[in-house]
Amino acid sequence: VCLSVKNGELTEHTEKLIKPEWKIRLKDEKNGKTLNGRIRISDSEGNFREVNEGDTVQMLPGKSYTLKVCSVEKGYYSGCEQILHVPSEKPEYEIYEIGCRPFFLSIGISDKKTGKPVIGAEFVLLDEKDAVCARFRTDQSVYETSRLSSDRSYRLHQIGLADHYLPMQDQQIVIPAFGEEMLKCDFSMEGYVT
Repeated sequence: VCLSVKNGELTEHTEKLIKPEWKIRLKDEKNGKTLNGRIRISDSEGNFREVNEGDTVQMLPGKSYTLKVCSVEKGYYSGCEQILHVPSEKPEYEIYEIGCRPFFLSIGISDKKTGKPVIGAEFVLLDEKDAVCARFRTDQSVYETSRLSSDRSYRLHQIGLADHYLPMQDQQIVIPAFGEEMLKCDFSMEGYVT
């Protein structure tokens, strides 16, 4: 119900409040690829709902909403957050895209005494079901991978020895649901004299 003054008289009438429909899309920031995932939409009063990528939702004109990526497919950071300001006068339908950035895990393996990179050790990164997610050889100072899921635990397991080094015990790597886009993990190996 709205009140208005017409010809000096206060009148009461109903006015239809148009709630624009928005299609929420998740996209790779670099190549524009559509990504699968879920988005949490919340308003300033604390009301929220979760929707899937590509869902259409109604939002009130003149309000602001926080859109936070709750989950996204492997290899992408799930903490992306944006503010959507819905203008008072808006078309009835609009597409809003949230750009997602790849998530990177950086692993460095160094000599415990010298701090120099260890060359020649071979490792696999295993998920919670012991499936191999990544395989690498320490022929570079740092190994990076981006095909991992956030909010998961992984295990770094050595499968090949480096000359003059003792085997390294398995190391657990926990990738948080939200946080930085790159997680750096540095481990050291103990050398031995031959």
